[in-house]
Amino acid sequence: MQVTCPNCGARYAVDPLAIGPVGRIVQCARCANRWLQTVAAAAAQAAARQAVDAAMNSPQTAPGSGAVAVDAPSGSPPSGEPSPSPGSSLGSARSSEEIEPVPDLVIRPPRQRNSLPAVIAPRKKSPLPVLLGVGFGVLIVIVAIGVAVYFYREPILAKMPAEWRDFLHL
Repeated sequence: MQVTCPNCGARYAVDPLAIGPVGRIVQCARCANRWLQTVAAAAAQAAARQAVDAAMNSPQTAPGSGAVAVDAPSGSPPSGEPSPSPGSSLGSARSSEEIEPVPDLVIRPPRQRNSLPAVIAPRKKSPLPVLLGVGFGVLIVIVAIGVAVYFYREPILAKMPAEWRDFLHL
């Protein structure tokens, strides 16, 4: 069964069993409008839509031959009865004190299964790059100290006590 939002005209395919025999409050996913949808109202909408399509596509409807009369939808009053005034309590205008009912069913457009990205588990990070970086840094510091000692060996030996020079065989 096709359900059409009366506010924005969005169409949705809904299982009639989800609506039920007494109807259900549904909510449009596009404009968030809420309305009571019944199976009979949806059938009347479909019949009216088919009648309009048939009248527009019939060979009798030629340009300049006049307009084709189509019955009013089931939600509007018959032409003999006056329509309620906008300020009356019988109209469809809602007062600010009226609480909107919570929808039993929110209609959502169908989703394609391939539209979502695949879930990929993140790789575990190996500690090897960190250990190599720390080891390389320590090696650079040791080499720098060795180069400094080599180039400044004469001043270092001059400041060293004589007992240490004898002990180190320098």
